[in-house]
Amino acid sequence: MVGHYPVMLQEVIDALALENKQVVIDGTFGGGGYTRAILESSNANVIAIDRDPEAIARSSAIKDEFKDRFVISHNTFSNIKDVAEQHNIESLDGVVFDIGVSSFQIDTPERGFSFMHDGALDMRMSRDGITAKQVLEEYSEEQLAIIFKEYGEERHSRLIARKIKEEIEAGVSFDTTLQLANFIDRLIKGKKKIHPATRIFQALRIEVNQELEELKQAIDDSLKLLKVGGRLVIVSFHSLEDRIVKEKFIEVAGKRKHVNKYKKEEVISTDGKPVYTNLTSKVLVPSDEEIKENVRSRSAKMRIIERIA
Repeated sequence: MVGHYPVMLQEVIDALALENKQVVIDGTFGGGGYTRAILESSNANVIAIDRDPEAIARSSAIKDEFKDRFVISHNTFSNIKDVAEQHNIESLDGVVFDIGVSSFQIDTPERGFSFMHDGALDMRMSRDGITAKQVLEEYSEEQLAIIFKEYGEERHSRLIARKIKEEIEAGVSFDTTLQLANFIDRLIKGKKKIHPATRIFQALRIEVNQELEELKQAIDDSLKLLKVGGRLVIVSFHSLEDRIVKEKFIEVAGKRKHVNKYKKEEVISTDGKPVYTNLTSKVLVPSDEEIKENVRSRSAKMRIIERIA
């Protein structure tokens, strides 16, 4: 198993600008890398959030070490507003999200996130709700094709959806990751830069966990919770996620020609000054050294926004 590696860790800590900061939310606790670094490098308190019960269990070591400076909520990061209210927090100095599957999830075969090892076709981050196997069985061919196209950006989306449904109707059950991955590999011929199942697995994972809707809600509520001088830092790993982050940051702060004229109340304060400033007009990416050390970081993209009014 590959150990937990917090992606762009120093860049995230620098981006949060933790001096004199009091309360930070780590909205995607995972292995606790960002949380531990925040606690070690500042006097801030951290409220962490994770939907994965195994991540909650892993947090006990940090709780033992940092006591009252650390609490964790078993919740989704889209409920950040509710989590803050539960802890009597009206505003935040910083928020960080790592929008990716943790190494613990990827490297645990029975979680079903990867086809590098055989495991149940699950993909649920929370261990609750519909599984990837159920999505294949219960969704229509048209629904699967849409998911594969929109969430996986798969150009063979209709073919793959049709063939999967044909197999299921013929009595085939896709129970494991390798069953599905090998089926798609046989189906898609020709030269392959990446495994042909990669985009399908991405699409299923996003659908099972409703990741894009969760992200949109989390960004909206985080921006409203920030204090003046507070920063929201987001590390994402797919173009779909980064596009959502980029467009929202532009809408509320950057490249004024793109600001939504129908939502000026979100952009301009009562005295006519901008409310947010986009600190990353150009996306930040990992160093070559980090990518050599942790190849999984190669697709990471980081964006930062600060509340200024």
